[in-house]
Amino acid sequence: MCIDNGHFQRSGVDSVEVVVKLRKRVHSIHIKDLDAKNHDQILGEGKADIPGFLRALRRAGFTGPLNLEYEVEPENPVPSMKKCLDYLSKVCKEIQ
Repeated sequence: MCIDNGHFQRSGVDSVEVVVKLRKRVHSIHIKDLDAKNHDQILGEGKADIPGFLRALRRAGFTGPLNLEYEVEPENPVPSMKKCLDYLSKVCKEIQ
């Protein structure tokens, strides 16, 4: 399964619970963060439990690709994408 936590957030499904239930069946991730109105946000600034999600993936032994989905600022998304990746790096270090 490819988990797209953005779709789960919009549907009211807890991505952490999905990882816990599916464990070894998770083969790839599309990760994003959304605000209360389901608009894209920089990771860590929205409603997603990114640390909990990454912790669950770690416990499940996930080693597949983690694909950042950031669809805002089409003219130049790179600075905000860098913020997302910096946040991911920080959280990954904290959950080790």
